[in-house]
Amino acid sequence: MAESETSLKGVKVLIASGGTGGHFYPGWVLGKAVREEGGEVLFVVKKNDMALPKLESDGFAAVEIDMMGLPRAPGLDSLRFLQNFWSSMTLLGNVARAWRPRVAVGMGAYLTFPAVLTAWRFKIPAIIHEANAVYGLANRVSALFVRKIALGMPLQQDDNDPKTRLTGTPIRRALWSLPAVRSAREALALDAEKRTVLVFGGSQGARSLNRIVPEAIASAGLKYPGKIQALHISGGESAAEIEARYGESDRAKVLNYLEKMELAYAAADLVICRAGASTLAEIIALKKPALLIPYPLAAEQHQRLNAQLLSLAGCALMAEERELSAGALAQTCEELLFSNYPGRLEELRQNFSRLHLPEPAEGLEMMLDLIRELSGGAGA
Repeated sequence: MAESETSLKGVKVLIASGGTGGHFYPGWVLGKAVREEGGEVLFVVKKNDMALPKLESDGFAAVEIDMMGLPRAPGLDSLRFLQNFWSSMTLLGNVARAWRPRVAVGMGAYLTFPAVLTAWRFKIPAIIHEANAVYGLANRVSALFVRKIALGMPLQQDDNDPKTRLTGTPIRRALWSLPAVRSAREALALDAEKRTVLVFGGSQGARSLNRIVPEAIASAGLKYPGKIQALHISGGESAAEIEARYGESDRAKVLNYLEKMELAYAAADLVICRAGASTLAEIIALKKPALLIPYPLAAEQHQRLNAQLLSLAGCALMAEERELSAGALAQTCEELLFSNYPGRLEELRQNFSRLHLPEPAEGLEMMLDLIRELSGGAGA
């Protein structure tokens, strides 16, 4: 096929992607792929977004809008929201006139709606990406104004919209395949022979995991001495305090942050984590057995619905935080890692096929195809 039919050379793509890491990084992966094909990318992020240094270091241009989430109750915040919304629309309108993007992409959350609405006003074809198992408020409204909808996972509610396509959620290329288990454990200074649990809480709400999981692993360690260890990413809480909760020093390696998550996933027999969309995109792509503990205060209970989807497919276990105890968690770890090992873990791995999601490279290519289709081919 000729380059003019497949390339994004010269195509300008506006990507609204920021606010949280879960919304930013999938857009960042997509933006890098667009640029690799010769396209130009301009990111829309919130004012003083945490993503700005990353974009700058990667050579991406960005426009900052002073937006906030829609308040759930009337009051002064509602007036501030309206003021910020209209100022954001004015700024994005100026961007649309000056930069003239060929396609706009919204990666979810509240930055998506003003970007999509601006695209609609200026007759720029738009795409939204919904990473969760249920539409968020911004995407639910934005869906009325777009030509295509990319889904990160199957929706919990019935969805017969012909605009939708199941693409998965873009993840970093470093996570498309994993190093060997032994080499990953050695790189992380873990015991290569022990059954290994990876624990992390994501960008919000890790405190209960930081409290309960160490006690559970310590309990399992008493029953199976010298045979279980944890790699625990604390998310900012004191690593020393969490290490102390594990009891014996060889039961856990605790880190505040880990850039090379491919090593962590490769080292793990079992993952204990929240159920945010980006985390699940990685777990699904890597087919890692997991116990999901949804963040109970997530908007519209989307983490709970995400976890339910994987639980019903039989590729992950789910526990509600309010029902979680160290004793029950210890028993689950013992069953998965010892008494029913490795059969139960392998069963969970096999059941990921029930989600019918594309592999990461294929899913990213599907999203690029949507951009190609709406842009009309190569840029002028």
